[in-house]
Amino acid sequence: IASFSYLLVYKEMSTNINTIEKAQALAQFINWAITDGQQFASPLHYVPLPESVVQHNQQTLRSLTFNGQAVLQ
Repeated sequence: IASFSYLLVYKEMSTNINTIEKAQALAQFINWAITDGQQFASPLHYVPLPESVVQHNQQTLRSLTFNGQAVLQ
């Protein structure tokens, strides 16, 4: 049986994060987890994310803002 885990993040990250640097660090970590971090999935007996899911997640990450400014460039 396989299922996704979900991570909820405010689209406007200044809602609950107080600096753009922290917002960027969180977005960069999430991006790492869905890209380079996937190399650790199989050895830990997890199924790596399909490329279509990675692309969708990256698109969502690019929509995150902090005080209206894009968090990831």
